[in-house]
Amino acid sequence: MPRTATPLLLAISLTLLPVMNAHGQSRASELSTLRDAIEGSVAAFSRGPSANAFNELLKEHWFKSTEAQSTATTLDAALQANRGAAELRLGKAIPGAYEFLGVRRLGASVAKLVYVLKHEHGVIPLVFDCYRAGDVWRILGVHYGDSAMDDMKTLAVVERSN
Repeated sequence: MPRTATPLLLAISLTLLPVMNAHGQSRASELSTLRDAIEGSVAAFSRGPSANAFNELLKEHWFKSTEAQSTATTLDAALQANRGAAELRLGKAIPGAYEFLGVRRLGASVAKLVYVLKHEHGVIPLVFDCYRAGDVWRILGVHYGDSAMDDMKTLAVVERSN
């Protein structure tokens, strides 16, 4: 076997390594860190009425830090108000029942994290729009209910019966 294969294999292997930031984290793990923070807030909200379920999340990860507190208050109030309407349509929320459906990526810097909150007779989607600004992922927006339905549908998997 010719000796030129080893450097070529090494070059290919190096190009397949994940892109690392200055702290040695890959872009995927940076998004994973944000996802963990989002997951904690979604879990708290899914357990039932709780003031400021998203307060800490937005304080740390909202794209405009000066608006994080007011945005968290507005978001919590809107989600609590919509919860009643959702229960009329879909039955009572199942405490603690939510599911992470997946991530929709648009290139390396834009992602949508899609969750559903489970009720007795259906689900309500909850979507977080995220953007990688420099070395940090930030939340740009949160969508709930009908405004998040299209994002939920794009993660659907069609299964055929044989």
